[in-house]
Amino acid sequence: MFFQIELNFAQFIGGLSFIIGVITFCQKDDKKFKCYMLLLFFCQTAHYFLLGAQTSAVSSLINFLRTLVATKINSFYVALFFVMLNVLFGIFYTVNNASTVSVFFPIIAASIGTLALFCLQGIQMRLALLVGSVLWLCNNIIVGSIGGIMLETMVILINISTMIRLRRDNGKKAMN
Repeated sequence: MFFQIELNFAQFIGGLSFIIGVITFCQKDDKKFKCYMLLLFFCQTAHYFLLGAQTSAVSSLINFLRTLVATKINSFYVALFFVMLNVLFGIFYTVNNASTVSVFFPIIAASIGTLALFCLQGIQMRLALLVGSVLWLCNNIIVGSIGGIMLETMVILINISTMIRLRRDNGKKAMN
């Protein structure tokens, strides 16, 4: 399935995810960021499901659920629950279906993102999400997600830009 790309409805949903992802990672406000992220993961779940990338689809679904919870709760223990959910899914899936180690990319990325959303904020949260984006980029190349490749490439660039803006804003506050 590596580099097998077909233009279809799944790729259209991936393109929509790309647009939503750009809007998401431009947000400097953590609450707005998480709300847009909900919409992003909803589209991503559908996209991966339609592509037949089950590990990616379930990881995105777990990401949707954890982001929904993270909009109301900041708890290390809740974060651990979602990390364990990802890890248990990863173990279950790889025992039954894994053909390459690349199936771990979305699982690791989702776990990092979970800890970031529940335990971090501001620049630190976005830095952890940046690491996850690199893993999602690798996954998207492997599963042939055009929108996903565009999304994660853009997310990486926009996330870096937003971190720079946040740092600049924090520097201005310190000077006042």
